[in-house]
Amino acid sequence: MASLSNQRVANEFREYRGQPKWSDQELEAHWRARDYQQPAPYQPAEPGLNPWPAPPPPKAAVALTQQQKDFLASTIPDLEDAGNTAFAGGPGYWTGKKLLGTGGFGMVALWQYEGPAGDQSQKYHQVAVKEATGDAAGHLENDDMIHWELTKTKSQHVNHCLILGRTVDPQAENLHPDWEGKVKRLILEYCPLGDVRQLIKRFQNLGRPFKETTLWKIFECLVDGISVMETGNELSYPSPTNEFLRRGRQNWDPIIHFDMKPGNIFMSDDRFSHFTTPVCKIGDFGLAEFDWHFLLDGDAQYNDQVWLQILLFRDNGSPGYFVPEQFTEEWEFRDYKNSNIAGKYSYATNVWGIGCIMYQLVLLTDNSPDPKVPFTPSWNLNGNIPKGRTFGLPLHGQSRYYSRQLTDLVQECLYEVPQHRPGLEDLKTRVRSGFLDALHVDPVPDLWKDFEPQPPGRADGRPYCRGVVKKTGKSCENAGLDEHGGYCGLHKKQRSQQAQQTPQPQVRRNPVRNAR
Repeated sequence: MASLSNQRVANEFREYRGQPKWSDQELEAHWRARDYQQPAPYQPAEPGLNPWPAPPPPKAAVALTQQQKDFLASTIPDLEDAGNTAFAGGPGYWTGKKLLGTGGFGMVALWQYEGPAGDQSQKYHQVAVKEATGDAAGHLENDDMIHWELTKTKSQHVNHCLILGRTVDPQAENLHPDWEGKVKRLILEYCPLGDVRQLIKRFQNLGRPFKETTLWKIFECLVDGISVMETGNELSYPSPTNEFLRRGRQNWDPIIHFDMKPGNIFMSDDRFSHFTTPVCKIGDFGLAEFDWHFLLDGDAQYNDQVWLQILLFRDNGSPGYFVPEQFTEEWEFRDYKNSNIAGKYSYATNVWGIGCIMYQLVLLTDNSPDPKVPFTPSWNLNGNIPKGRTFGLPLHGQSRYYSRQLTDLVQECLYEVPQHRPGLEDLKTRVRSGFLDALHVDPVPDLWKDFEPQPPGRADGRPYCRGVVKKTGKSCENAGLDEHGGYCGLHKKQRSQQAQQTPQPQVRRNPVRNAR
């Protein structure tokens, strides 16, 4: 008989897969009563070419709640501490400026330094403050621990924690005594370009796709980020060989994110290392776990106590971004311990997350891959026979703007069986090769201003012109006019110039890239 927790999770994922929920009687009759039988493969027809999505209508601004206003008006002990020279801390020196995001575990906002001029030891003038809301059960200790371990790697492809989380004093902060010894807030690196979810919105509003070189660079950032999570280092590329090497950090425990999605990939404007695209950084490790795959080695994979531990991770994540290791129906069958999917968490779990993010970037969509209709492609993926089922829309044919080299690799990251997904070294090599091929086809990058958040509207409520003042290189402060596509009368010619830079379908002459 399934436990109540198993019943809840089983029905959650049956609904997630588009199947009807089980009643108590059906659960008792079917739960792990027989072995799993692979269903007949579903092969969709050759995908047709979909039109490019129209820009979505603008959404009205949402007013801050009282709790969010109180958060921005609060004082942050770490930033008030004069001993923290990196922040030039002091009473009233730091001010909450704007809310950056909210989630199930808390809120994140920008804090800015507005105190006296600091000395050379002051490193930061803007930081992101993440604060847990609710009771002490939502503390940030796990987030803090994993963030801090990743920060010590000094990789630029993970979001850094700027100071080790401080435990709160419940009495001083008027909190419940349960908060004693718990971490309530984190001081994190601020990424001024926002997150990839917002970037997708920006290009939806522009009504044009990303350049392929942009997507390859984002892809590479994500691969570097999960490489750090797996080994403690990014993959190295020693000369004169052309192969990436894995250099594991001593005593490093691999990390599985469990919540890889566009809203958790933050963008920095470090144009010294990335002069044409933002640096993308993996962040928000509140649901992350250290990799426990060693628990399933040898005879341990048949130990019920081990599987109880693995089962705890099954609903870690966000709807739309669960991995097949979590939502597969093989959990419901008697031989689930022999499954190649159920509970097989590893670096490949993070690869699936990359696939989801790149899938949304390729299609410029808010929708993650649909878990309800896995399919086996009837066409080759990058010249190879497909290894098994994958998810989402068949990307081959969905966009005329991107090479098969890119879209097929994204589809491979979304394979159902974790072992079928590309390895880290393979990913890094293919991403680097894809970028160079795309650069040869179209060397003109996306405009940097298109990566930047839209400034707030003018005092009269009208939006700013989307043009750029040529003499200064700064954004125009005139009002944008609808009849000129958001440009003012002085800069309306820039609208046609922008349209000319929209990527056109390219003839791909590399037979490997266009292999079926």
